[in-house]
This record gives sequence, C-alpha cells and structure tokens, in this order.
Amino acid sequence: MMLGVPACTDAQKSTTATNTQKAVVMVDDKAGVSITNLNDKEKKLVQANSKKDYITVTTNIQKALDTVKNISSTYDVEVSRIDSKGVLYGDKNIVKITNEIIYQAKKGEKGNLLIDKMYDSSNIDGVKSEDYLDMSKNKFFIKQENDKEFKQYVEPKKTDKNAKEDENALQVNTESSYIEAVRAFLFAAEKAIPNKNQPYFTFKETPTTYDFTFQGQSNQLVFMIDGLFGLGMNGLALGQTLDGEKEAIADITYSFSKVDYSMIYVRHSLIQTAEGDNYKSTGKFILNSKDDETKLVNLKKLSALSK
Repeated sequence: MMLGVPACTDAQKSTTATNTQKAVVMVDDKAGVSITNLNDKEKKLVQANSKKDYITVTTNIQKALDTVKNISSTYDVEVSRIDSKGVLYGDKNIVKITNEIIYQAKKGEKGNLLIDKMYDSSNIDGVKSEDYLDMSKNKFFIKQENDKEFKQYVEPKKTDKNAKEDENALQVNTESSYIEAVRAFLFAAEKAIPNKNQPYFTFKETPTTYDFTFQGQSNQLVFMIDGLFGLGMNGLALGQTLDGEKEAIADITYSFSKVDYSMIYVRHSLIQTAEGDNYKSTGKFILNSKDDETKLVNLKKLSALSK
C-alpha cells in the first residue's frame, strides 16, 4: 500500500486527493483520519475488513506485523513549558524525524521481525543529524550537523575484561521501529479492553480506519507515548514523575488502516509536571509508505557504506 500525507493547515483542510493512482492518508483535525483514492482491490479489502469487533481487529493488527517488509515514516514532536493556567511560555523544543526501515524475514526472541537496515534523519531544535544502521553487518554510521559525510561508529574497546559496559558504548535505539511501536500499542490495548472500568479508552470504526483513543490522568499512558515519541522527549524529564507530583494528563489516538491493518497515524497530547515544571507535549506519527521499496530513498543511497 502506498501512503502519503499532504501538508494540512487549519486554513486549508482537504478531504479530496489529487493523485488518483495512490492511496492517500488525509488528516483533518476535525474530521479525523481517512484514506482516499483507493483502487478496486483496496476498496474490497476495506469492505471485507469493516464491522469487525475489538478482539478481531487487534488480532489482525498482530498478524499484520508478521508480513511487514519495509516502512518509511515521519515523527513530529513539540514540547513547551506551560504556566499554572496552561498558557505556553518560553521556547519550544521541536523535533522532526524521518525514518526508513527494512526488516529481516526472521524473528527475534520477542517473536517480532528483526531490523535489517534502518535510517533516521532528525532535526532537534534546528540541529540536524543522520544515522544509518546495518544490523546484518553490525555497522553503524553517523553524520552530525557539521560533518560532510557519514562516519562509522567504532565501539570503544574495554581495557578491563571485568569492567562494566562503557556507558558511552553503542546502544541501538529502536524506539522509532514501527513494529516495536505497534507491539507497545497492542500490549496497552490488551490491558484496556473496553469496559466500565476503563472510561478513558474508546474504540471507534470509521469508513476506512479503526481508531483507538486513550485519555485520562495516568502515567501508564505516558509510557505508551514515550514508546513511540521517546526520541522527542529525551532530556526533558517527561515520563519521570517524582514522588508527590500529580500523574500526567494524556490523550493519544492510534489509527489503523482497514486495507491491511497497518498503523497509519498516531497523534498525542500530554501535560505533565516534572521536577517542578509543567510541560505540554504534542506529536504525530505518519506512516508514509509500507512495503514500497521505491520510497526507501536514503537506505538505497547509503547501502554502499556497509559493503
């Protein structure tokens, strides 16, 4: 399935797509998420996958993870301080991440497909960096803001065989892994099956998606958000509530496509007190493509690095 999310502003909302050859994800703050320009095969899949119950949908989401070959996605996160009245003040921390992943055909110890190659491009408050990971070759390359080319990361050698692992040694961070994010969602969704004891959780069907919304004052929801958007929260103390501080107020919605049960869009809002300061975080995840090698532009370009 080929996906794409055109730029969408408050003054310019569109529910019509211009490319009639591709399925396009349309995001409207009021209308929600929908998929347009479906071909005949995709329309039949949407129809066949409609009117399913909660258990069937989550089961099919789990099954769909076994067939993912590659994805490309984007993450946008903004974090600001707020005063006691909820008014923003000070500078925002703005994070933008582009992610491309190719998965292996084999599964790891957790039962999910392993990453073969991964590319991340991040812009954190205007500071840009890129990294390329080749798991099959066990090689990692980094390009910082002022670097002209990628440099291979070499893990420091241990001088003492009994020494603890160097805290600066390479730690492969897969928070931006699509499969890991969906698995985190499924874990939370399993614990929050709709019932009278979970008033903050809703399950809704739209013409082209199944939407799961978690709302409430709960630190458990913070960890769901951090599992997907954690790269944008590092260093901001979010997710670390101290003794005596109130739990976070969170709102997060996942949208899954009826075409193939892929996670196509996630948005979140979070208000939390950490170390005496109040923060508000908003973010969105967009699946730009799935199983479409033509969209893996950066991975194709960088594959020669690890040969």
